[in-house]
Amino acid sequence: MSRLKTLQTKNKEPFLATFPNPRVLDHYERIRPGSINRIISLAEQQAKHRQKLEREIVEANIKNEKRGRDYASAITILLVLIGGWLILQGKDIIGFIVLAGLPTFNVYNLFRGKKKAEEQLVEKEKEITREQKKKLSKK
Repeated sequence: MSRLKTLQTKNKEPFLATFPNPRVLDHYERIRPGSINRIISLAEQQAKHRQKLEREIVEANIKNEKRGRDYASAITILLVLIGGWLILQGKDIIGFIVLAGLPTFNVYNLFRGKKKAEEQLVEKEKEITREQKKKLSKK
């Protein structure tokens, strides 16, 4: 008695896009006419939504940077006034220490901001890499 064995194969095709592979789209269209337009419309809506969110994030980051710059400027002006007032009150050493602290304060904030931006960029690159690997492993 002979046995027939069935060999089953899977064909994986990597296809990274916002909507399915063209062959899959064609299959959907044959099953339900008009489905391609619906799928493409959904993909377009999703892209618009994603772009809107990205724009809001960029605008929020710009506002935060401006607010931080404004606070740093206000603190700098306040420290200049305090340092000048201390010097006028005869407390030269403390006044000069306050004034000397200004460049230190500003340089610290500058480098801290740059380091934070670099860390965010590295984290974003890692996140993108993880997402790409996840998409490829699903296929």
